[in-house]
Amino acid sequence: MTKYFDDVEEAVDALIKKVGNRISIVMDVGNGKLNHYINALINRGKKDPNLDISIISALPPEVPSGKSDLEKRFYKLLAKRIWKDYPTHEYFKLVRNKTLPSNIHIYEMYVKSGAILNEPKMQQNYCNFHYTLIARDLLVRGVNVAAGLFAKRIMDDGEIIISGGSNTGLVFDVANTLRKLGKEGEKTAVIGEITSGMPFMYGDETKNQEDLIEFMLDAPKYDFNLFSVPKPSVSMINHIIGFYSSTLLKDGGTIQIGIGAMADGIVNSIIMRHDRNEEYKEILNKIGIMDNFGEVISKWGGTGTFKEGFHANSEMLVEPFLTMLKKKILKRKIYDHWGIQSLVNDKKIKDEILPNNILELLLGLGAIQKVLTQEDFDNLQYYGIFKEGLAYTEYDLLNNDKKYSTDLRDKSNLDLIQKECVGKELKNGYIVGASFFLGSSEFYNNLIAMDEEERKLIRMNSVLKINQLYGGEKLRRLQRIESRFFNSGMYVTLLGAVASYQLEDGRVVSGIGGQFNFVNMAQELHNGRSIICCSSTRGSGKKTKSNIKFSYGHTSIPRYLKDIVVTEYGIADLRGTSDEDCIKEMLNITDSRFQESLLKEAKKAKKINNDYKIPEKFKNNTPKGLVDKFSSFSERGLFKTFPFGHDFNEDELSIAVALKTVKNHAEAHKLDIIKTLIKSPNSRTIEKAHHYLELLELENPETSHDKISQKLLLKGLKLTGKI
Repeated sequence: MTKYFDDVEEAVDALIKKVGNRISIVMDVGNGKLNHYINALINRGKKDPNLDISIISALPPEVPSGKSDLEKRFYKLLAKRIWKDYPTHEYFKLVRNKTLPSNIHIYEMYVKSGAILNEPKMQQNYCNFHYTLIARDLLVRGVNVAAGLFAKRIMDDGEIIISGGSNTGLVFDVANTLRKLGKEGEKTAVIGEITSGMPFMYGDETKNQEDLIEFMLDAPKYDFNLFSVPKPSVSMINHIIGFYSSTLLKDGGTIQIGIGAMADGIVNSIIMRHDRNEEYKEILNKIGIMDNFGEVISKWGGTGTFKEGFHANSEMLVEPFLTMLKKKILKRKIYDHWGIQSLVNDKKIKDEILPNNILELLLGLGAIQKVLTQEDFDNLQYYGIFKEGLAYTEYDLLNNDKKYSTDLRDKSNLDLIQKECVGKELKNGYIVGASFFLGSSEFYNNLIAMDEEERKLIRMNSVLKINQLYGGEKLRRLQRIESRFFNSGMYVTLLGAVASYQLEDGRVVSGIGGQFNFVNMAQELHNGRSIICCSSTRGSGKKTKSNIKFSYGHTSIPRYLKDIVVTEYGIADLRGTSDEDCIKEMLNITDSRFQESLLKEAKKAKKINNDYKIPEKFKNNTPKGLVDKFSSFSERGLFKTFPFGHDFNEDELSIAVALKTVKNHAEAHKLDIIKTLIKSPNSRTIEKAHHYLELLELENPETSHDKISQKLLLKGLKLTGKI
């Protein structure tokens, strides 16, 4: 039975009493963390050195603080509004301040890109786990507490139903094993915290959890909203990569999209393809995309609108998926029954309308027994094949005062059942399968506001179900037809290997997450393709470097799993290529400033013929070339900086744009910035910008550092026309 607490200190007491002084806790990714419960435990650990506390988690929500003085001031302004009520995690503050006691240990499996790059202790404590197999690896490490942030509903009969919400990826897998160990005498516990800020979502673990969760913190005073991640701005580079990527989708298929601005760029172009198809095709033709990459697009994707739509099977429920649901781009329902899914795939069930011979069809597949079992009956009723109100006994099917034999070998009996007991349409299909979500406050509010019919179109389940075929391969192969897996990489080699989360020196930038699984699944599924999206360069001006390399000292995705790579310069179809052909494909989508040097390396290694020359049509891969091709379409509003809106008010947006503009200007025009910093601003300029200066507390700068920040802000506001 679950014991509920309205006092967090009592909840901590109960946990320590149950498991002892060694407490090793796993929490789920992102919003799966218990803020108040864990904060109280950490504070207890700070006071009591006898407690040995380890926390293992992923993607900790952290209020950004910025690097430069201007960034810090800007995030301080945002924090007053966006994160004012969010109870920050005490343990990560201790990490940042380097004041973590020796008896408290923090381990992360995945972090925000670059968040721990210069944190030696966190680099040392990073756990490079295969996300799909995390539950197994955590138990090997000796985790003895599973912790989750939950939503709840109290039913009419008083039963409490628990939903993991965004907390289904791994915590239930660990929790179920720990409860078994606990019943065998091990010191384990499963704990939780309730907040109304967590959307109630459906999934395999949305049920009464009295036998699983032992201690639950639940009181109005501990209620809070989930951590809000402002919607990202989408650069033109990410938009162009997204546009190319959108051509690789085949109507009626399956889609998975990774995390970040690149995902928004992809979805923006998917929506453009569907809603503004004439303009979409105009871009394809004017830029010459079909001339250069028409073969791979025609074979594996398309350029038309979506009649059948897509099913989404994605580790992360990305925010733009809700827009795709509303626009009926995501609309292909799947069913967790292989027989039904087979009939849907073969168009024997269309538009959810059940054919008159549905039972015969299922019998023909061997999907139900010739003599109906209880399991058959339950499935048939759940999916709407049997009408509501029917009952089952071992020998009979009961329909009010009528009785039918469960033996379907009798043709007349079968015909009668199909005539009198079968419903009209399929039920309980769903469109999106995911394991966690992280997004803006608007996103969470939209999930909370969904009606029941909408809510049931999304199923939140374990990564063991979402990220792999094993454990249900027959069904999942049927569900995940024409799958396209979109993920990002930091670097791609000419031979097709991908580095997506770690530098050559071993320092971790983010984490592998489930990327390997999706790439591998693309290889295993019939007509599945993995698309790695990667900007061709990083940096600007003289500091520009190529992200396409001859070789790199770390591999996230090995080159024997090479598939499709997309940069802002096009599409490279690497599957089945020889090393020489792979190099040619990659050079075609490389920035032209680096093509010849990379080709020289390949020739030196004797991986390509000495007389090979890059085709002329691929030798104008330059930023200027992109501007010439795409600027007119950007001016039409097809590639907005915030395609799905933003979280800033008018003043915040003006400041954000000014800061980004002056930063880019400083990299390109250093002499002009030096002049700006030397010259004192005039009083009229300061007066015009007074409101913005006041917001960033720069109206009366005292130190030389403050004065520099003021001058840079004024320059940015001037460049953007705000003053």
